[in-house]
Amino acid sequence: MDQHPVDLVALLDALPTPVRLLGLGEPMHGSEEIARARNAVVVDLVLRGGFRSIAVESDFHRAPLVNDYLAGADLDPDTVLDDGFTHPYVHRLAATRELLDRLREINRTLDTPVRFYGFDGPMEMAAAPSPREHLLPLRAALADHAENIVGEADLVDLLGEDSRWTDERAMYEADRGVGRTVGAEKLRLLTDDLCAVLDACAPALAEDEAWRLQSDARTAVGLLRYHAIMATDTPDRFGRLSAQRDVMMGHNLLAIADREAARGGTVVLSHNLHLQRGASEMRMGPHPVRWFSAGAQAAARLGDAYRFVATAIGGAPAHGLAVPEPGTVEGELYRTQGAPAGLYAGAELVRRLGDATARQDRDERGAYFPLEPVRLSETDGVLFLREVRA
Repeated sequence: MDQHPVDLVALLDALPTPVRLLGLGEPMHGSEEIARARNAVVVDLVLRGGFRSIAVESDFHRAPLVNDYLAGADLDPDTVLDDGFTHPYVHRLAATRELLDRLREINRTLDTPVRFYGFDGPMEMAAAPSPREHLLPLRAALADHAENIVGEADLVDLLGEDSRWTDERAMYEADRGVGRTVGAEKLRLLTDDLCAVLDACAPALAEDEAWRLQSDARTAVGLLRYHAIMATDTPDRFGRLSAQRDVMMGHNLLAIADREAARGGTVVLSHNLHLQRGASEMRMGPHPVRWFSAGAQAAARLGDAYRFVATAIGGAPAHGLAVPEPGTVEGELYRTQGAPAGLYAGAELVRRLGDATARQDRDERGAYFPLEPVRLSETDGVLFLREVRA
């Protein structure tokens, strides 16, 4: 089989320990060209690198539909894209459909097929749902294995109307949040009790049932924590919300890595900020936000079995991003790289560009996050796309 021109497989093979989770980041959402370049690398990792699962930045609980499609189920592709993904910057890309169709085709040839996962919580920053969808099925399933657990009617009463939970204004007005009400606090306690019952009943559960119930428990707990933070008016509120979302992402990634350990590595597709090892930073309006990403959470648990490859770009006329200035990380890669795409080991870039400056120009939407020289040491590799035209 021909070697891929961006040989990430060779870079990983040269590492001293096997990779269980590989974070393959992107510097901005919504670019077809970046997604297609990433797709090519993913397919090569499957065919030559032995990776057997993909996890994307989308709701963990919606992804089984996509996995069924990859496994060959007779499903309408548009329905799979609309119902199997939650974030529009993922499922509305033509490149996403192209990747699914390619993996579905590849799966027909593999003894160990590629599985598909989401690893995000069921929220974006501005709104989060009620825990109802996860809490009630968890309680119903555990009622078949344990006596004297909380009644369904009690949970329904405490949950109330879903509209109480999904008010987007609560993101900016803490007093509109419901996460610190007496009912929500009681729900958190009862959810913890259900988690204890789940742990106690684990030996009686079939593997697939345990996987499903554990994921419901993680999500219910995570959502109740998220709502509690949303309803707490502190200066670091946005940072705590970002951190809680990434904690949920990290827990899902670790669960996926454990489930997939005997089958092969997992490629994780998300924004660089969700996958890098160090603390992530951005601004939300006037508010500086700092938190540890899902990648940092995974790395703390897995050590060198977690690896992170960032993606960066040079010029992107279609996105209003000019050719990068000389002396910046992207500017020096743009100046010296002749090919459209290049892959660099992180340690190599530290030696070459450790004294470079951070790029200051932004694209028209402010969506591109540049490579910072101080973070090069936190990467295992950088995929650099010289120009993005589409």
